[in-house]
Amino acid sequence: MELHFGFCAERGKRASMQDKIAVVNQGNVKVCGVFDGHGQDGDTVAQFVSLTLPHLLVDKVGVDGGCPSKRDVVDSFLMCDRNLKLVKPRLSVDSGTTAIVMMTCGSQIILANTGDSRAISFTREGILLDSTQDHNAYRNSAERDRIEELGGTITRDGYINGTLAVSRAFGDFSLKKYVPAIPDVTRVRQRPDFFLLASDGLWDYMDVKEIVPFVLNELRDHHGLERAACKLVNRALKDSHDNVTVMLVECR
Repeated sequence: MELHFGFCAERGKRASMQDKIAVVNQGNVKVCGVFDGHGQDGDTVAQFVSLTLPHLLVDKVGVDGGCPSKRDVVDSFLMCDRNLKLVKPRLSVDSGTTAIVMMTCGSQIILANTGDSRAISFTREGILLDSTQDHNAYRNSAERDRIEELGGTITRDGYINGTLAVSRAFGDFSLKKYVPAIPDVTRVRQRPDFFLLASDGLWDYMDVKEIVPFVLNELRDHHGLERAACKLVNRALKDSHDNVTVMLVECR
């Protein structure tokens, strides 16, 4: 399977840019991802994870070249989180990052997400095939129940112990009991034409029903993947006050 990438990232109205992108290509294995940092040292956390996690995943590829098992993907995320604490011991304990990662091993495709960065897949006809589920305690009742069972509190607007909106992340070591780096892992069964990976600066301000036709219209106008990604980012920034990062992946 041949993959083509286009991506775009803008700081928006935030004081700093804490989103990061990763693309790692090792022969038959490819890993790409979007990472959205938060907190005082969110930029440092997102940078570390974006540089470390893809290679941990590549190391888990089977001898047959197949993608890692769900258990191996989870182990890679947790190892990355442990390494972060060891390598960056002076990080602010309220700093962290989300992650959405896509991995291909030949014809196999997996998605793994921690936090509220999200991926969708769709066809050229605009049919939505897959979507990862955000980890927060505001919209995700399973996450809310898990945190409350552990003794955590959640405010009306979904903040864990009054401080953090995402319920899974790398870092955030002051809340690690409630906010693990454990990802949801999705093995993609139906190959799409496109994947779109993005930080919450997109998803919080545009609905998927608007995003998919917007992207397809840009591509039909003979704009490349990168230009379509930047057009989408600029559209989101009309309303979004957050960093916005979009990665478009075409499968051929």
